[in-house]
Order: sequence, then C-alpha cells, then structure tokens
Amino acid sequence: MINMKSPNFKDYLFLIRLPNLFTLPSNILVGFAIASALTLTFTSFVQVLLLVTISIFLYCVGLVLNDLFDYNIDKKERPDRPLASGKISRKVAIVLVTIFSVIALSLSLLVSVPTFGISLVLIALIFGYDKYLKNTQAGPFTIAAARVMNVMLGTSVSFNNIDSFPQFVILVFVLT
Repeated sequence: MINMKSPNFKDYLFLIRLPNLFTLPSNILVGFAIASALTLTFTSFVQVLLLVTISIFLYCVGLVLNDLFDYNIDKKERPDRPLASGKISRKVAIVLVTIFSVIALSLSLLVSVPTFGISLVLIALIFGYDKYLKNTQAGPFTIAAARVMNVMLGTSVSFNNIDSFPQFVILVFVLT
C-alpha cells in the first residue's frame, strides 16, 4: 500500500541515512592532512569545510540513487524505506539527486578545477556502482575506489603545490 501523505523532514533524513554522513569528514581530513604534510602548506578552513560539504552532497547522491535503483527490491525487502513506502516519490528523489549533484559540482568549481574533476569521477563511480556494479565482483572495488577518491577530494586543494603527483596518488591509495 502506498502512503500518499506528504513527506516530512524525518523521511528525508531517513532517505539520506543521516548517521552515515558523519563518516565522510574523516576521508576529507585524511586527504587534507596528507596533502598539507607533503606540501607544507595549510589551506583555509573554509576550503576544507567546502570539501566536506561537497563530499556529503555526493554521498547523498549515492544514497538516493541507491534507493531509486533498488526500488522494486526495497518494496519487498525494505518496505519502510521512504521511496518504497511511498513517503517520498521517485520523481522527488530524482529532483533531489539533481539538486545534490548541482550543488556538489558548483561548490567544487568554487574550490578548484581538480576538485571539480574529482567530483565528476565520484559521480561516475557512484552511478556506476548503484546502477550496474553493486551486485557484481566489481562492486566492492568500485566502492573502495569511491572512498579513495573521497580522500583525494580532501587533497584537491593542494594539487598545484605537489610536484610528484603519481607518488602522491600511490601514497593516498596505500594509506586508505
């Protein structure tokens, strides 16, 4: 049975799995710390806060896409999820994915071109995982790559100061 009530704020928080969002700042801070140590520079707190915000919006894109792509499964296995229960429509979810993506990409352009590029890669990984790869052998590797890219997002404000970028990427990959 579909609930035709208007969604409340709690439904949206459930959709984006609010408690999970607190795992993201650590990825950004690790990347930022590595980049700062290697370049001996410190970026403004505002830029770090922007990176955390970008990361959260990108993660929300993935969570909402997951519920969109798993709608039929969730109707049977997780009928309490906001989309499966009808508390939030799929149309609204698509609008949310679009808004979250636009906000993340717009903020990333404010930070730097490398930040924007990493954000695009993250969106591709998120979409690929949610739509095609989640239930394949490539699924865990895709999620791992997304987490590594999230750490790289934290480093993106220092890319102009890093001379040996390939070694830097390897270091970030090994440390995460």
